[in-house]
Amino acid sequence: MNYRFLIIIVGLLNCQDIKTQTHYEYWSKLQFEHSIKRWQIGTDLQFRTQANYLQQSYNPFQNQLTYSFRFWTNYKLKTSTILISPFAYFRNVDFNKDTVSVLADEWRSSVGFLKNISRKHHEFNFRIIYEHRQFFENNKHMDRSRYLIRWRPLIFRQGQSATQPFIQEEYFLRLDPGKYICDQNRVQIGMKYKTTKLDVSVAYQWTKQRVETFTNRHQLLTSILLTL
Repeated sequence: MNYRFLIIIVGLLNCQDIKTQTHYEYWSKLQFEHSIKRWQIGTDLQFRTQANYLQQSYNPFQNQLTYSFRFWTNYKLKTSTILISPFAYFRNVDFNKDTVSVLADEWRSSVGFLKNISRKHHEFNFRIIYEHRQFFENNKHMDRSRYLIRWRPLIFRQGQSATQPFIQEEYFLRLDPGKYICDQNRVQIGMKYKTTKLDVSVAYQWTKQRVETFTNRHQLLTSILLTL
């Protein structure tokens, strides 16, 4: 336990920087999932857009940012899930002076563990993921770990559907040698509507990310999950 706290404290100290940029973005995700006994097989498609931060624009739908495709196959236990994503493709787009160009194409694979804890009017999710990334252009490899905690107060439950607020934080730490270990920190607050076949969420996310300097990202998120 003390070791985990030490990692977080070191990461937070490493995430202090004076120089920052501010970006405004929209992230959308469409997911399909099918269960076979304890196995969950699924895919997701993501499309993200961004404001032109070079022109100090606030319109998050202005330009392309990211396209992605992910495949996963998870295994459910009684109160937890083993997470396996053997393949994901991401294309990242950014500004080059006044034009938009491809910044990077990459493969990703990951494995992780999700633990669910339910109380009378509350639900908690704890997730840890190891992720490997390989970039096409220079064949660079990068590893990082991701730590997420989510809280859902179950206050609007009706029948077999539920609308509920949630708040979560996810912290990313780099595992490869470099100048810093902090990759990014995401804090998200939103609403989720869920039935047996449909899961829809809308949220605001604030992200602090470090590349060369720090970037503050204000993000509108929408997500749809269809259970087949």
